[in-house]
Amino acid sequence: MAFVAAVMIAIPCMAPDVEPPFTWEGKGVASFISAAGIEELAFQFEMSIDAQGMVEGKTSHEDGASRIKHVFYTDKKQYSVPSFFTRNIVIVLLLNEQSDRPMLSILNGRLLVDRFLYGELMLTSYDAGSDTAKGLGVGDPEATLMEGDELPNSLKSALEKCLPIGVAKIEGDYRSKETSAAPSGQSKTTAAQDGDTMTLFNGRDFEGWHMYLKEADVDPKSVWKVQDGAISCTGVSTGFLRTKEEYGDFRPVLEWRWPEKPDNSGVLLRMSGEEKIWPPCMEAQLMHTRAEINRIRAILDGQADEGDHV
Repeated sequence: MAFVAAVMIAIPCMAPDVEPPFTWEGKGVASFISAAGIEELAFQFEMSIDAQGMVEGKTSHEDGASRIKHVFYTDKKQYSVPSFFTRNIVIVLLLNEQSDRPMLSILNGRLLVDRFLYGELMLTSYDAGSDTAKGLGVGDPEATLMEGDELPNSLKSALEKCLPIGVAKIEGDYRSKETSAAPSGQSKTTAAQDGDTMTLFNGRDFEGWHMYLKEADVDPKSVWKVQDGAISCTGVSTGFLRTKEEYGDFRPVLEWRWPEKPDNSGVLLRMSGEEKIWPPCMEAQLMHTRAEINRIRAILDGQADEGDHV
């Protein structure tokens, strides 16, 4: 017992207070019970929260990857030991997303000094729009701050329906989102200034983009896809894509492919405030009836005025 106390007292402050946007990443090991017995799985973990509090991330290993669907967390809990603190955290992941039997995996754990994450692994079947899925926050991209040490009642009820299967531990740390994607340690701002253009869409996937849908129980990947190097949208449900990063002065250049059927799309500029349909912004309208791609209108409090031609 004296040895444990001595180790705890020697722990330094592992991480300063970090505000979004940030990325927390690390390496982990899961031990779980399966039909083959007790198995161990090594994996990489990454979780990012942007300036609006929207979360995304994944676990990845040699057999594939699982996306984070929601995160619940608490503020830091301080202890009498100097520089020592913990947070409760619940991470919900979607397994076998493209299969006929997708599952939700839950890590119900605790984060020590923002470096060591450990907890119980749980499993449940995934049914979009079910009470269990809603209780686990699936469909809501914004991370949930829990008050105190108590789990929300809806989360408690959902966890009671999950099967405990093992444990997991992850050792990780923060990686600044502002510098992670820039080459040679440059900030993104510096990288943009040094070149003529900054490419926002890579033509392969939605890296760097956040998906928002009006209907929370709809899978965003059933609405937006990348086909032949272009973004394709079904239009059901209503929503938008936005960049995770914020930008200052810019001159946007857009390549547009007209679809075979009439549509109603647009480009939202200078978004601000709450994520909703529709957020305060300006819109360059791309509508089949007029095709006035230069028509700019203001969207305020969900109501659109006609604005001016520019």
